[in-house]
Amino acid sequence: MNGSENGMDQISAHLDRGWSLIEQKSFRKAAFSARQVLDLDPESPDAYTLIGLAAMGEHDTEDALEAFDRARELDPDFLAPIVYSAEALGTDPERATEAIERLTEAYELVDPGSPEWVDAVLLHVDLLLIAGDDQSAMRKLGLVRPEMLTMRDQQMQAGKLAVQLDDLDLAEIALAPVIKQGDPPPDALYSLAQIAERRGDGPKAIGLSLQVRKAELALAEDASLPEPRLLAEVCQAVIYALDQHFLDVVDEAKVLVREVPPEELVADGVDPWIPLLLTGPPPDPRRKTDWTSRVTHVFVYRLNMRFESPHRDHWEARLSEYLTEAIERFVEHGG
Repeated sequence: MNGSENGMDQISAHLDRGWSLIEQKSFRKAAFSARQVLDLDPESPDAYTLIGLAAMGEHDTEDALEAFDRARELDPDFLAPIVYSAEALGTDPERATEAIERLTEAYELVDPGSPEWVDAVLLHVDLLLIAGDDQSAMRKLGLVRPEMLTMRDQQMQAGKLAVQLDDLDLAEIALAPVIKQGDPPPDALYSLAQIAERRGDGPKAIGLSLQVRKAELALAEDASLPEPRLLAEVCQAVIYALDQHFLDVVDEAKVLVREVPPEELVADGVDPWIPLLLTGPPPDPRRKTDWTSRVTHVFVYRLNMRFESPHRDHWEARLSEYLTEAIERFVEHGG
């Protein structure tokens, strides 16, 4: 084997490892693998795309965009960095329009009706929803015919988007192949539960919600999730760091970590995907917002945490968001 072939084999090995690490959410290691590729080939668009994805995983949008732009400079016909740059921008609602502008460039590289075109359209719909343009989102989703949804991820995404747009018939059509294949993932079951609830079929919605819970428990352990004891410790630290008016509501609460909401709560209508649940005496009904309310227990549902990074600072930031939202709901509605 000559040196050139050996170098190509090394590049392929580093890239394969990098993609695998991205899937495992080991973003820093993935970036390291990508840089090893650049040591062998400084003009590898795949390596820069990996670096961009790793930066996305670490919530560093600007570094991600810089890497994706470099990948595009090296290969203007490379679709992936265009799509990923739109996804990176789409995490910020204020930049959704900018994300859409980037995504439109992808249509020049794909054939209408192809799987790549469908992926681009579904992302476009999602970005329009983030931007608050539901009418345009509905029109864009209408371009995708059910027979174009050839992949399971596309079927689930289309179903989810259709639910958001309240097109329940389209949602059921999109999700039907996923259900027919058997063992539908929690996201698909959750969409079906929303459809049943909006159609007024309470028993069906509850039954599907319980299936969501069972499907969650069957999922493999997420490497980015902290252990229960550590999660409780992080949550307590976040509580103590809250602004005073939020802290006053929860400062005496006991933090309890559970895997998912119990069946009896789901049967009572609690969202099976809720990350936090606060309990305590109900607020004064005479007040629109009762900041004198006091929470007695903070239930943290570990498998419902949406952590994109295995680092404590990210856990704290996300838990702070969850807690402030939950406290605002509690003082207004009692839970």
